[in-house]
Amino acid sequence: MTGSILTINGDITGIFAPESFGIFVQTGSNASNQGTININAKKNGILFGGPNSAVNPRSLLLNGGNVNITTVESGTDINGGIIDQSATTPGNIDIKNGTVLTVNSKADGIRAKKGTLNIQSSTVNITAEGNGMAGNEGITMNNSTVTVDSRSYAIYTDSVGAGTSSSKDITINATGLTVTSNKNAIYARNININSGQITTTAAGNNYAIAASNMLTLDYSSAGDFIKASSYFGDGSNGFVNNVTFSKEFMILENGQRVDGSSIIEELLNGLAGKTLIPYNGSKFRISIDPGLSHGTFTTDKTSGNINEIVTVTPVPDNGYEASSVKYKVTGSSEATNISKDTNDRYAFNADKYWHMITGSFAPVNYTITYDGLEGASFENGAANPDTYTVETDSFTLNNPTKEGWTFLGWTGTDLNSASTSVTVAKGSTGNRTYTATWENDNYTNDDPNTNNGGNNGGNNVIPNEKKDPSPEKYIDDYEEPEPNRYEVFVGNLYKGLLLRKGRKSEVTYWVNKLTGKELSLADVVRRFVDSDEFKARNLDDVTYVDSLYKGMFGRSPEEWELKYWLDAIANSADRDNVLAGFLNSDEFFGVRTKVRMAKGDVSNRAEVKYNQGLYEFVLRNYHIIL
Repeated sequence: MTGSILTINGDITGIFAPESFGIFVQTGSNASNQGTININAKKNGILFGGPNSAVNPRSLLLNGGNVNITTVESGTDINGGIIDQSATTPGNIDIKNGTVLTVNSKADGIRAKKGTLNIQSSTVNITAEGNGMAGNEGITMNNSTVTVDSRSYAIYTDSVGAGTSSSKDITINATGLTVTSNKNAIYARNININSGQITTTAAGNNYAIAASNMLTLDYSSAGDFIKASSYFGDGSNGFVNNVTFSKEFMILENGQRVDGSSIIEELLNGLAGKTLIPYNGSKFRISIDPGLSHGTFTTDKTSGNINEIVTVTPVPDNGYEASSVKYKVTGSSEATNISKDTNDRYAFNADKYWHMITGSFAPVNYTITYDGLEGASFENGAANPDTYTVETDSFTLNNPTKEGWTFLGWTGTDLNSASTSVTVAKGSTGNRTYTATWENDNYTNDDPNTNNGGNNGGNNVIPNEKKDPSPEKYIDDYEEPEPNRYEVFVGNLYKGLLLRKGRKSEVTYWVNKLTGKELSLADVVRRFVDSDEFKARNLDDVTYVDSLYKGMFGRSPEEWELKYWLDAIANSADRDNVLAGFLNSDEFFGVRTKVRMAKGDVSNRAEVKYNQGLYEFVLRNYHIIL
């Protein structure tokens, strides 16, 4: 089958070969022309060999391509992904030539009941509720990538304790192997690990690597390693009678060199959770202290030739910074400081075969700046803190007092409007600035930008307003409106734009400006929008448009209206253009008509003239309809 996809759904078994027959599967003629077989079965994905016969069964060969097997029933020992059920005569399972095999099984993953399991230049991924991979007469992995996740034994040979034959071996050459198991992870009579990158995790006190006769480690490539979550073996239970290291090794985490001859049980047990790598006296290795708090470090090299320069980069947690950067070498409990070089980098000469990067991290001291406190004091002298850290307990700012003034609240960092209850929560970060805002107890109707009334020389309700030296001219000459209509208009601006109720003194100020014809409605709207209090809300485009509708018209926008303005902004209209559109809109003209105000030219505030007949027509309709 070349370059095709075949799906097999079996009520019991996907592919079955009788006792005297084997199975050969090839799904591609070359690496670029691979096919796929999907097997979904109740009990067995692939089953071959005879349970009641001594005839010589043929083997199973997967020779390239993609094979995906799923079985859904647990139970007897013949259930599973790929099963050789031979009773006496070996039946081998060979997976080679770039095969990509994936097995998801409620029972065993792969079992060669009386034969061998050989994986050559392939990728195998097994998830099994039973055993992962079993080869009674041995398992060999060469130049492959293998992942096994098993709820029982992960990789093992059946007759672990029987005889001394090398056919019971598990042999691993140049293979990336990752094993997770609820029982022993790699388990056989003899285990030979010649090269590869191996990580094994066995639950509880089970063995990560256990050999009943001989464990041999013989590898030296720079990228090779073994990391076992638990024991390599325990002599008291009969495992690992002999362990031979054909080369010198090093424990990466502490730089301890492991002798090239046999090792005693205590050392084996001490390797639990450690990474064992080949030792080369002309090379160095870098590890990172696993016991660091509030951050870690990275390096530009993890290995290299002795006397190379290594650069270390601190990676602090949020709110922390490196307070020291050091390294340790084998045989020394003292740590050496790493200084910054001329390029402001932490760098050192790796002149030993092992260096562990260590150090410490401390909280960053952030500053808090306060404005608007001239002439103010705090009760019992309880001033607010000038600094804090990410570890500082939550605290609430004390409010100041000032004779002749009422404290309105703090504005500043993380605040959308003035607040009299400002809490900095534990875990906060960043420098902060807060400004105290006040109202004069002897408020007059003078301009708030002067020191004669309103606020204290700049701490204004609407801080950015500027007097217009040439107020708009008006075209309306009919009777003045009732003052409460102005109050409603100004009150809506406070609620819609500033999200608060305007104080009586504030509203009175603006009403006087309007009734005295010093400012138009458009002027007042602009000054609210230009105020620091409105800008401090840091609105996104959606909320900005929504606020204009609520403040100017006392309503929320329709969906199509909101979309119209957002599209305009997306097409390069800035917020000044949007505000101009609102001020020149028919709806705002209607609002002004209700309160008997004139419509000004937004661009240059020149006198605006209207068709008197049209104006009176619209005015009559507003009176009749609204």
